[in-house]
Amino acid sequence: MKLCLLVDESPMVRRILGVMLGRLGFAIIEAETGERALALCQEQLPDLALIDWSLPDDGGIALVQNMRRLPGGERVKLVMCTNERSVAQIEAAVAAGADEYVTKPFGLDILQTKLGYLGFELPADDDGAARRQLSRVGLAGMTLADPEPVEIKAGGQIYGKGDSPDCAYLLLAGEIALGPAAVEPFALFGEQALIDTNPRTHDAKAKSDCVLMRLSRQRFQSELAQASPLLRNWIECCSDAGNASRDET
Repeated sequence: MKLCLLVDESPMVRRILGVMLGRLGFAIIEAETGERALALCQEQLPDLALIDWSLPDDGGIALVQNMRRLPGGERVKLVMCTNERSVAQIEAAVAAGADEYVTKPFGLDILQTKLGYLGFELPADDDGAARRQLSRVGLAGMTLADPEPVEIKAGGQIYGKGDSPDCAYLLLAGEIALGPAAVEPFALFGEQALIDTNPRTHDAKAKSDCVLMRLSRQRFQSELAQASPLLRNWIECCSDAGNASRDET
């Protein structure tokens, strides 16, 4: 099994990338700083490293340069991850020794394409629904999610019917009872909170120990404000249709 090193200050981003890369057949090790990443590389060089541009110590560029200097470091495939769509940043990353560059947010399909460019043989995956769900995990988690996952013990209540909504959730692990329905991993629930402030329509409780991604309505609304009027109306109409369907069941 190929080994991937994830280097990002955000525990949420590392968790999201770990889920996606695990589906692509990689074992995962994680670091929150460049210093920690180099210490892990001295124990065992990974086959692949995904490195955030803005690390809290010397930054991603310095880490790329330092990894290339390690014995055998020239064989590691290095991918720089950033929030900026900047030609200057891409050029700087490549000049430092990065093999590829990917802009956040991204989902499973983009990651799969980039790794294909780098020559990795990836497992065949014909489950389109699962790919779409994991892409939604990546896109939502890198733009809307709180920095830390939320852990709920079995039997714990996440919200109650009639509560005022303040966020949506995306389930990373475990199972949720949403009224009479069950929510499986990587599904979004409570999403009406992103669009409006109507009270919750169902109770949400943990059927097992769960890990949740909490999605901010404020961040969603900020992103939505930058969309075209057509796209905003489309999203809001889709949400209204989804809510109506749930209310009928």
